[in-house]
Amino acid sequence: MPQTIIAFITDILFFFTGLAQQSSLSVDHFNTESENLVANGYDVVSYFFDSKPVKGKQTISTDFQGLLLYFSSQENKHKFLYDPEKYLPKYGGWCAYAIGNSGKKVDVDPFSYTIENGELYLFYESYFTGTREKWIQNHKELKTKAEKTGIELFNKPNLIMRQKISFTIRLIIAIILLQSLYFKFGGHDQAIHIFSTLGVEPWGRYLIGVIELLLSITILLPTTKSLANTVTGLTMIGAIGSHLFTPLGIVVEWNGQSDGGKLFAMGVAVIILCVVEMSIEKSGG
Repeated sequence: MPQTIIAFITDILFFFTGLAQQSSLSVDHFNTESENLVANGYDVVSYFFDSKPVKGKQTISTDFQGLLLYFSSQENKHKFLYDPEKYLPKYGGWCAYAIGNSGKKVDVDPFSYTIENGELYLFYESYFTGTREKWIQNHKELKTKAEKTGIELFNKPNLIMRQKISFTIRLIIAIILLQSLYFKFGGHDQAIHIFSTLGVEPWGRYLIGVIELLLSITILLPTTKSLANTVTGLTMIGAIGSHLFTPLGIVVEWNGQSDGGKLFAMGVAVIILCVVEMSIEKSGG
């Protein structure tokens, strides 16, 4: 496959997966210090594996979607990078009790914490007030309220962003599908060659054209986008299969002309976009 096609596919993959990941986290709502430092500089991974939190080192750090994190060891840094969402504190690192009790963002004591179901909760602590014990005593009710409040405080802006990214992806898919209809319904030599090679000319050309027309419309509608995205992905998998396992080939050649593998690349690109869209939808977009 030409290197330009590989680069094209790779760019699409990294661009949209990057956007999807960035939309899942809002730095503005995180409890941070200067330079967006998380957990007062304590190693968030150490909460899970040590008897108490360990101060991170400035020389062992990482920038995760705009958040600065320090780690006590390279091993802990690698653990974080492997699964960042697992180690980030709940509710943006604000006091879990305050989020659940009043919906307010209250600073925390890095040594006042609990691990529940593999998630890190931090709490406010002073000489006169300890919220960790209050959280533990009324855990279920506070967590239910905190989850609801957390959606409003932290996820709503991200949900809007995910929805915009989702629509952009689906619009690109629709445009790709629609532009191919001109060749199918217009009886372009390349389209006739493709479906003749597959032994389904002309009925296959018209059938796929109608299916792609319907998909290009339904993938933009909120009520049918999920099903349309799945069917589009499966359709493109079939198209890729026809290039790989039939005489058609990755690079389509007809009447002395060649598409340079563009059709194959577009099919792979659509599959990637469908997968990213499924990921966004699964995350609540």
